[in-house]
Amino acid sequence: MRNETYNEKNWFYIKYLIIVPVLLLTLFLQASCNLEKTEEGKMPDVDIKGESGELPEYDVETPDIDIQTEEKTVTVPDVDLEETQVEVPTVEATLPDENNNENIEKKEEVADE
Repeated sequence: MRNETYNEKNWFYIKYLIIVPVLLLTLFLQASCNLEKTEEGKMPDVDIKGESGELPEYDVETPDIDIQTEEKTVTVPDVDLEETQVEVPTVEATLPDENNNENIEKKEEVADE
């Protein structure tokens, strides 16, 4: 039984010593590849003549399902909502105007609703 556990651990490490380098090599080869289209492709012209097919027919018997409702008493939480004042973060960004190179300030409030 001890040999089985030892062999399983060895196989575990061997798998990762083989799989991880192969994956890294594959990623490296894909990243170092430069693909450039040199000419446009064209689909072949195909003339297909045939007769229309027919789907198979099935006789399916499904169960009858009867959905009803009944009243039950359950415990639900009582939630009271109230309004309160909190500070919310604001974001200011100064963007250059493309026409006359003056700065335009935009201010937005960031609130979590």
